[in-house]
Amino acid sequence: MPNAFTQKRLEIMKVIASQAAIALENARLYAELKAENAERHRASEERFRQFADALPEVIWITDLAPERVVYCSPSFERIWGRSVADLYDEPRLWTDSIHPDDRERVNELFSRWVSGDADRYEDIEFRIMRPDGEIRWIREIGVASRTRQGVPYRVGGIAADVTERRATEALLRRNEAHLSEAQRIAKMCSFDWMLADDRVYWSNETRRILSYDAAIPPPLDALLDRVHPDEQSAVGELFEHALLYGREIDAEHRLLMPDGTMKYIHLVGRPTIDAAGRVVALRGTIRDITEQKLADQAEQRAQAELAHLNRLATMGELTASIAHEVNQPLAAIVATAAACTRWLGAAPPNLEGTHEALIRIARDGKRAAEVIKRLRAMFQKSDLTCEAFDVGELVRDVHGLVRGDLRSRRITLKVNVPGGLSNAWGSRVQIQQVVLNLVMNALESIEGGETADRTLTISAAPSRPGVMEISVVDSGGGLAEGSADRVFEAFYTTKKSGMGMGLSISRSIVEAHGGAIWAVDNDGSPGATFRFTLPISS
Repeated sequence: MPNAFTQKRLEIMKVIASQAAIALENARLYAELKAENAERHRASEERFRQFADALPEVIWITDLAPERVVYCSPSFERIWGRSVADLYDEPRLWTDSIHPDDRERVNELFSRWVSGDADRYEDIEFRIMRPDGEIRWIREIGVASRTRQGVPYRVGGIAADVTERRATEALLRRNEAHLSEAQRIAKMCSFDWMLADDRVYWSNETRRILSYDAAIPPPLDALLDRVHPDEQSAVGELFEHALLYGREIDAEHRLLMPDGTMKYIHLVGRPTIDAAGRVVALRGTIRDITEQKLADQAEQRAQAELAHLNRLATMGELTASIAHEVNQPLAAIVATAAACTRWLGAAPPNLEGTHEALIRIARDGKRAAEVIKRLRAMFQKSDLTCEAFDVGELVRDVHGLVRGDLRSRRITLKVNVPGGLSNAWGSRVQIQQVVLNLVMNALESIEGGETADRTLTISAAPSRPGVMEISVVDSGGGLAEGSADRVFEAFYTTKKSGMGMGLSISRSIVEAHGGAIWAVDNDGSPGATFRFTLPISS
C-alpha cells in the first residue's frame, strides 16, 4: 500500500521524533534557564538596590539616548531635598539643581567626558541649591558604558554630600591662617620631628626665623647649624638628653645668621614617649626674642647710666665729707714728713723717730688711697656683671665713704655683719650704690628727726636658703603715712631737695638681681627699716 508505514519511513519518523523530543527538551531547558537567569537577574538587582538604598551617598544611572533616569537611590531625597519620582519624570532636575556659579563648569566637563574629549569624570565638586534655599557641596564620580565603537549609551555615578567636610576644611584653613598669623606676630614658629622616618615638619615662620629659602624645607640640622659656635655644644646636649631620656627643652640661646647678624631665640621642646618608654617624636617652638633682648640690653644700659648719674649726685652730696676724709691723712703725711726732715737734719740724725714716722706716712697714704679707690669705684660706669662678693667688705667701703658725714652729723653707725658673708651674688658696685642710697636717706631722716637716739644700723645675714638679706635701720622720723610702697616710685620724695630717684633706682637694681626691696616703720621705736634681698652664690 502506498501510504503504509514502510521500514524506511518508520526509521525516518523515529529520527524526526527523536529530534522533536530533543527540541522540546531544549525548549524546556531554555525556558527553565531563562527563568533562572531572570530570577538571578532580579535577585542581583534586588541586592544592588538594597546596597544602594543603604548607602548615604547617591547612586544614579542614566540612559543617554533617549535621556532617562534608570535608577536613583533614596539618599537623593535627603541630600537634594527633592523626590526621586520627580527626577524620574524630569531628568534635567539633576543639573538644574546645580548652583548657577558652578553649573556651566560641571555641564561642560560632563559633556566633554561623555563625548570622549575628557578622560575622566571624577572628584568633581560643586554646589547644589535645595528648594529650602540651603546650599550643599557635592563630590561626584562617574562611569560610562560604551558600545564597541566607543559611543556612550549609559552613564552612572556616585554623589556624596561633602558639606561638612568642606566646612571642616575651611575651618582648618582659617585656624591654620590664624595660627600662622599669630606665629608671625609673635615671631614664633613650631617644629615636629618624627623619629621613625627622621622627618621634620616646620611651620611657615620657621624659614623666616632661620633665614632659609621658603621653597626648601630646612632639615633638623638647620637649627643646630645656626646656633652660635659658643653655644652649639650646650644646645646639642639639650637635644641629646631630650631624645635619650625624654627631658624637656627650655632654653635661650643665640643664632649666628649667614649675613653675620645675631638673633636670640627661646627654644622649647616636648618629647613624645610611647607605651614602651621610647621617644618617638620631639615637638616644640622657637620664638625670636631678638627685639626683646636688645630692648632689655638697652634698658640695662639706660638703668646703668641712670645709676651712674645717681652715684655722681650722691658723691656730690658727700663732697665735703670725702674731702675731709682725704685731707686728714694728707695733712698727717705733710706734718709727719716735716718731722722726718727735722729728725734727719739733727746731729746725730734721729733714725728711730724717722723710721716710725715713715711707717705713719705709709699708713696715712694707704688711708688716702683707700678713699680714692672707693671714689673711683663709685664714679665708674658699671654694667650688670655679677660675681660673688663679701658683704662685710662692701659695708666697710660704704662706711669709709660716709665716715665724715657721720661725724659731722654726730650719728653713730652700728654694723651687724658677721664674718664669712663672702657669697652674695651680684654687681658689687651697684649693690654698694643701693646700700649707700639707703644710708644717705637714713642720715637725712635722722637729721630731721626729733629723737635723741641718733643711731644708724646696717645688718646682713642669710634669711633663708639661697637668699641674703641686708637691712638699714634708722632712728629718724619714720615713713610718711601710706608711703611704704610709694617711696620706691620715680620722682616721689618727701624731702625739700632731691629728685626722688634714689630709691627708684635702688629698686631697679635689686629687682635686676632677682631680689626684692621694701620698707617698714620700726616696731616700738622711732625710725624706719629698709630691707632688700640678694641671691647667694652657689
